[in-house]
Amino acid sequence: MRINYRKLAERPEYLIKLLQLAQLAESCDSTVADTFQLANSLRESPQMNRCVARLVKDPLSRKLIDSRQLHNRRSAEELAGYAPGTLGQIYYDVIRREGLSYDYGPDPEYFNNLESHADYVNYRVFCTHDFYHIVSGFALDIFGEIGARSLLVAQCGYPPMALTNSINMLTSWLANDIVPDGDNDQDGQLSEVYLLEVMALGIRMAKACRPLFGVDWDSLLPIPLDQVRERLQITPVTEGPYSWHSQDKPVDLLR
Repeated sequence: MRINYRKLAERPEYLIKLLQLAQLAESCDSTVADTFQLANSLRESPQMNRCVARLVKDPLSRKLIDSRQLHNRRSAEELAGYAPGTLGQIYYDVIRREGLSYDYGPDPEYFNNLESHADYVNYRVFCTHDFYHIVSGFALDIFGEIGARSLLVAQCGYPPMALTNSINMLTSWLANDIVPDGDNDQDGQLSEVYLLEVMALGIRMAKACRPLFGVDWDSLLPIPLDQVRERLQITPVTEGPYSWHSQDKPVDLLR
């Protein structure tokens, strides 16, 4: 048994901390600010230390972490100028259609001015996370998010996303079996089986592809998406409710 639940019950401060983290993780799919707060809350955790240790084994990731290289934020106008079918143009179009922001990740100041390796990892993850969706094919909504998160969970054990995936599984089970009035199943599409299926797709993809944390996304923007996927050794998901490819996107996005 990895957790002594009797001791946990005897130390209410630990239980309170666990519930606070679980509440943040539960709200990550609906509240972006809680996503960033959860990451900050775990910056000094043993899990984050192990995550950083795994990342620095990859030379490209280590170079980014050591140098604290900032992400080059491209404006909507710049992205719209890329040729059809390129990573840049498809990224622009998908983000626009979803009504999302091209400045998803917080500034370095939010993550403690990138004081530690963990702070930089948090900053980099959120600045580049939407590219994971585009290259993997996982939708940028609740149906695809758990798959995109699983890419980093499988490759480096990124704690905020690992915890969020775990809480998603737990709350789905609780809602359907323990608290039926809180059903979040949506006709079976967010059941435990669905979540496990999409997590498994993300994990298999992560095991087969290149390490994604250290990818120079900026240099890939003018390259056709199919070639980017080939370089990264990614076979994307293109069907099912968890793929943005199958969500009534225009023909030029399906190349």
